[in-house]
Amino acid sequence: MLRCAENYNPEKNTVVDDITGSEWSYSSMLMSGFSSATEPTLKFIQGLNQMTLTRQEFALLQAITIISPDRPDIMDREAVERIQKPMVETLQSLTKINHPDDKVFFAKLIMTLTNVRDLVTHHIDDLMKMKLPDAKFETLFPLITEIFNL
Repeated sequence: MLRCAENYNPEKNTVVDDITGSEWSYSSMLMSGFSSATEPTLKFIQGLNQMTLTRQEFALLQAITIISPDRPDIMDREAVERIQKPMVETLQSLTKINHPDDKVFFAKLIMTLTNVRDLVTHHIDDLMKMKLPDAKFETLFPLITEIFNL
């Protein structure tokens, strides 16, 4: 979700795939099978884009999301918190420098992480509803197949 927001083109209202360069519009997202996730994802992307984050802020936000102590199956949550803490502090410092007029900018930014979790749930629901033949699904989405034991 955060990569989509970082690669959003507001002039065209599209998300640019940073690997292939393909542009994904609202209609192309709907046609690809992401029916329940498309509208909330686009609203999230547009909202995050309006915050005008720097590449460094995006990178730190992504790292904070990935290195999270509340993920399932984490054995040592305190160790993960120790790893994550300097990233959070750095992001907070950067937001103070880059957005000095908005005193609650950092809080708003951190609150977007709850939206990311909700959107991931929508995307997983859409993936589970896709009606692809088993062999074709495995070819297209080998990681998803493995994760969900499909």
